[in-house]
Amino acid sequence: MELNRDLNHALDLVGMASGLLEKSETRIREVEEHAHKLAQAASLQLKTAHDENQRLERLLRQAESRAEEAEARLRDANNWIARFHDAITSAFKTCGQPPAAR
Repeated sequence: MELNRDLNHALDLVGMASGLLEKSETRIREVEEHAHKLAQAASLQLKTAHDENQRLERLLRQAESRAEEAEARLRDANNWIARFHDAITSAFKTCGQPPAAR
């Protein structure tokens, strides 16, 4: 009878251990699934950030190109202003002189 009780107790312990292992395996699967979902979300966020970075770099290159074009137009405008200034100054200098001195 003592042997039966020990065997039954051992079987109960094995059953409890089996139940704990099943719960552990279930929890491990849940954690793995959660980790996989987190990894997928992180991967998507990384791709989105990479795409946004490329878009911003493209916009920056376009803005730099427009700035260079604007600087070139500004230099041209300044050259024309200097020419106008010289032409006007030269014209006014000769206005007050007698015709023979011109």
